[in-house]
Amino acid sequence: MSEPPVLDAYPGALYEAYAHATAFSQQCLPQVKELGKYLTTASLARDMLYINEKLGETKVKYWGFSYGTYIAATFAALFPDKVGRIVSDGSYLHVVLLMDSPEKNCTNN
Repeated sequence: MSEPPVLDAYPGALYEAYAHATAFSQQCLPQVKELGKYLTTASLARDMLYINEKLGETKVKYWGFSYGTYIAATFAALFPDKVGRIVSDGSYLHVVLLMDSPEKNCTNN
């Protein structure tokens, strides 16, 4: 499957990217089965908090780029009191972020 287009490259590119994401999701959904319901950005943020706490840290220090910037924003929104330092490098905005569920985006990457 080819990469989706740049979202503002031409009229209709957003719709093409949405179609690409939907087709990709339909291909990978059977592979993840029940595990898929745990493959969300919010679940990842909760895992980050859990790992951080097990390491004895009170605040998260995180550097994210591309999709990692979305993870950072999600973490900060869910746990604002647990944010130490966050560096976001190269913001990621993609049509799949509008569909953050295993049915629509089963890989979240």
